[in-house]
Amino acid sequence: MQAARNQQPERSQAHAEKLEALVRLSSGMAHDFNNILHVIKNATAALRYTAGDAAETARLLDMLERNAVRGTLLTRELLAFAARQPLSPIPLSVNRLIADMQHRLRNVLGRGAQVETVLGGSLWPVQADEAELEAAIVKLAENARDATAAGGKITIETANALIEEAQALHAGIEPGEYVTIAVRDTGGGMTAETLSRAFDPYFSTKEARPMTGLGLPHVYGFVKQMRGYLTVDSAVGTGTAVTVYLPRLKQAAEAPQRNEPKLVLASSARPKGLAGLRVLVVEDESLIGMLAEDLLEQLGCRMVGLVSSLRKAVELAKSAEVDLALLDVDIGGEPVYPVALALQARGVPFLFMSGYGALDEPWRAHPIVQKPFDVDQLRKEIERALSADQ
Repeated sequence: MQAARNQQPERSQAHAEKLEALVRLSSGMAHDFNNILHVIKNATAALRYTAGDAAETARLLDMLERNAVRGTLLTRELLAFAARQPLSPIPLSVNRLIADMQHRLRNVLGRGAQVETVLGGSLWPVQADEAELEAAIVKLAENARDATAAGGKITIETANALIEEAQALHAGIEPGEYVTIAVRDTGGGMTAETLSRAFDPYFSTKEARPMTGLGLPHVYGFVKQMRGYLTVDSAVGTGTAVTVYLPRLKQAAEAPQRNEPKLVLASSARPKGLAGLRVLVVEDESLIGMLAEDLLEQLGCRMVGLVSSLRKAVELAKSAEVDLALLDVDIGGEPVYPVALALQARGVPFLFMSGYGALDEPWRAHPIVQKPFDVDQLRKEIERALSADQ
């Protein structure tokens, strides 16, 4: 009983800290969404009185669109923080990604920022979502810029890292081979107390100003979803280093194995490119299905069916004459994977679409388009799906 009483204050303290973080997250998100909804509500009301003014109508519609984008980005940050973001992981060269980002980094950070890149040699490949990894590096670089006084320097460094058992135990990560991306700054650093709360959402002090909102928690959630780790090293007067650990991709071991024979439909060959592509859409929200049809038509594709029943979708996946399928991950509360398996057995390419949640194994590396998506995003993932099926 004595031991139980001694542990109770620790449990209460941990519970109180979790509640505080939840309250801070809820209030921060509510504040951001209220700003978005305020614009949408008032712009919608104003549209009712400007029907005859084309220029004003266009301005208000642009305002609505920009705030819809803000809402989408905020939702994606929240999903990333919860490690539930739909992702499209592909084999990547981190060095090449960072080299290609130089122009974007200069634009985002400003010409006054001193950015140095130190890229390790013979860097191992990783498997990650390219767009989200680039966004994570930009967020870390922005944090570093905000923490660095004029004349300071930001360093982005990559390396291979072998984490052995003893080191892994000390760092709290799994042993193995990793690619590291470290973003270092020469700023004022953080106290131990601030450092301990660096991953808290909407945690804000004058000292931790660059860590406010969902920036660092967003990166943490994304890295966790990629089965990696994130460490922060900082002390007052020494600057801060944030290091991302991504597991090495062992290509030979991780290449997808398809033992099922591909059955080619005798009716007609798949058209070259996207024009004329026959697409089956599996989606239980009819409005989303109709919008998908509009986007497919813009690409020159033809939707041959919109199915909202998992049973019917499996049936069509086994027999329908289609060139491609667009599958919502969740159909009526059930995963769509039986449809994917039926299509895979016939050699029919497909891609997933989702607004919530990551793919389960063994589908994590499969093409996926995140709702809400536009025609360019859909085109990119369709081309990925078709290319992967060759």
